[in-house]
Amino acid sequence: MAVIYDYFITFAQEFAFVWKRKWNLTTWLLVANRYLLIASVIFNVIVSLLGSNQR
Repeated sequence: MAVIYDYFITFAQEFAFVWKRKWNLTTWLLVANRYLLIASVIFNVIVSLLGSNQR
């Protein structure tokens, strides 16, 4: 939950300082770090839920 809270309170700053600038390696790494974490958690929750239903 702390990660989700962090995303919400820092999104305005992220938008101003990251999304509006020219994309370079640092920008790609930041975006990958922030959003692949969310994708990974969602994927793991779905797999866990589907796996528990098949037992």
